[in-house]
Amino acid sequence: MKASLLVVYLFHNEVKVLASDQKAWNLALAFAHPRSLVGNVPILEQGLRLLLQDYWHEQTYLQRYVGVQKIVWVLPPQIGGLSFLELRVLKELSHVLLGGRMYAYVIESEPLNYAYWQAKIPTLKRL
Repeated sequence: MKASLLVVYLFHNEVKVLASDQKAWNLALAFAHPRSLVGNVPILEQGLRLLLQDYWHEQTYLQRYVGVQKIVWVLPPQIGGLSFLELRVLKELSHVLLGGRMYAYVIESEPLNYAYWQAKIPTLKRL
């Protein structure tokens, strides 16, 4: 069973979620800066939860419950990198959104296409 992959871009006041090359959603959330993510986790969680409910409804039972979900959080490159707290928040948010059956990855990068992240997953270090 192939795992599902979600790619979440967190860029300033825009959140973009990719579930495939053809399926993508944009959320406009009130983030003045990517570093304000830690203070606005409830807003992000609520927005993503509503968006993902429709996505999970479309999936079959096997895709939803048997496969391990993978989520890649893509943030813009930051001076000094990401803090331990930011990494921890994204890991816990992944756990909450995907029900604990997940592998989470956090990357600092510019937006790239879904196929790139599918190919890149084996080389990434999990949280």
